[in-house]
Amino acid sequence: MSVGGTVVEALTEETVEVEFSDEEGRAYAFAAVPIEKLIVLHYRPEVECA
Repeated sequence: MSVGGTVVEALTEETVEVEFSDEEGRAYAFAAVPIEKLIVLHYRPEVECA
């Protein structure tokens, strides 16, 4: 299981709300996170071979 979250709301100029969800899209945790603690992750989907 990979751990990553999605910023869902800006709470203040310095803090955002991050949602953590499982592989089926069900949220299991929310956290207020200082923007300075965020790390940008890039998702690159796998290409299906026919």
